[in-house]
Amino acid sequence: MIEASNLISIILGFVALLLPLLSLVLCNSINNFKYAIITAISFICCAFSICSQLFYTSYLVRIKDWTALSDTSYDTALISVWLVSVISVINIVVSIVFFSKNRRIHKSS
Repeated sequence: MIEASNLISIILGFVALLLPLLSLVLCNSINNFKYAIITAISFICCAFSICSQLFYTSYLVRIKDWTALSDTSYDTALISVWLVSVISVINIVVSIVFFSKNRRIHKSS
């Protein structure tokens, strides 16, 4: 179960990264509501990815595996900060592109 936690974390992290890029590709065919849903799901996947790492850290504390905990705690914190930062920046950039494209489309019609 715990090994699945790490796999789930990785998968959710990639989903969180790919969803804004998918919405950028589909920019012309989705509306603002669908875009907002995709952005929210991206942030939710990011949050669940970090939560699964917290559960894994909690598991290591519970079984008192101090070596594994000391080996992974810094990397887990670093990856978590990186994931939140990258997801936020990607979503902000995609939002700017999405809404500027939509503004041009609505101005021309």
